[in-house]
Amino acid sequence: MKHFQVVQTGNRVELAGWEEPIFYEVSGVDLPPLTNYAFAVWHILPKALAEHFDFTIDGPVDAETLANATRMARTWELWQPRVFRAATVRATVTPPPPPPGRMSELTLYSAGIDSTHMLLSRGRLDRPGSALTIHGMDYSHETQRPFDELLEITGPLLTRLNYRRIFVRSNAIRLAHGFHGWGMLLAGHAFLLSGLFGSALFAADSTWEEDMAIFPWGSNHVTDRYFSGYDFHLRPQHDTVTRSEKVAAIAAVPDALRSVSFCKDRSVRPYNCGVCTKCVRTKVMFLLMTGAIPSIFHNNSYSERLLEVLPLNDRSETSFLVDVYQRARDSGRLELVPGLEQRMADIRQW
Repeated sequence: MKHFQVVQTGNRVELAGWEEPIFYEVSGVDLPPLTNYAFAVWHILPKALAEHFDFTIDGPVDAETLANATRMARTWELWQPRVFRAATVRATVTPPPPPPGRMSELTLYSAGIDSTHMLLSRGRLDRPGSALTIHGMDYSHETQRPFDELLEITGPLLTRLNYRRIFVRSNAIRLAHGFHGWGMLLAGHAFLLSGLFGSALFAADSTWEEDMAIFPWGSNHVTDRYFSGYDFHLRPQHDTVTRSEKVAAIAAVPDALRSVSFCKDRSVRPYNCGVCTKCVRTKVMFLLMTGAIPSIFHNNSYSERLLEVLPLNDRSETSFLVDVYQRARDSGRLELVPGLEQRMADIRQW
């Protein structure tokens, strides 16, 4: 049984008990004294599953979070028993009731296709909203310049939609890494702010149908429902909307189109290279849904050969490609995406 401790100094929080401290630095809002350490459960659990250890949080965690963490652990052991072992998760203290006067909702925003579409779907808020961007997931916590550029290009969209920014800079990915840990990594950063908010929204990666095609992945409609405690809930949004549909909505809003960032090439972020698998896939979606590739890529060209970068052994890539193919075939627009029909034939023969 491993033990973990939480130490808070103002807006800096440390999670001790691993080889090196895990830290969190919050900016954009004053972090109140933490009364529930549920965030730590979600960040330790992926490591516990993969390295087969039980753990205790030396401090307050609510019973609902502990029960849902147990469900999460049992689910991953059920899915992949050769890789993961269900962990026993405990806490030494029961937390007090949540503080009064909390804001109602936090929105997780990374500037990707999914979170950008989520903000657009909500529209401009009547009262200022709060958008949380995590510095330590898509961008290394040790790298500042690309993250600052992301903030610059996304500023107009957030202003248009009436959001203020909140940031958490953290190295928690060192615990919660791996394909099974992505949702838990998001959850931990959101739960850190449970003293300020009663709930948080995040954009689903996939539809329910796509979840089953790319299974297993750390954010899915089965385990996303576990991100709930007695005083805080993290809820996925738009898990019935495909990424092709999201791309079409973004293309119609210039501020959103200029700010969207999804490239796999870390040396290019927050801009989009145009040749990595995510960029190529997104180019195809734009072509089908709008008839053109917007000028948001370093390399804006397209040819049939470009589709060959999409690996046939990657279920995530092929599921999105199949969605685009089905839309093009059913609408009679296959000619808009040269090479798509042949790539679908390659998938069938794989």
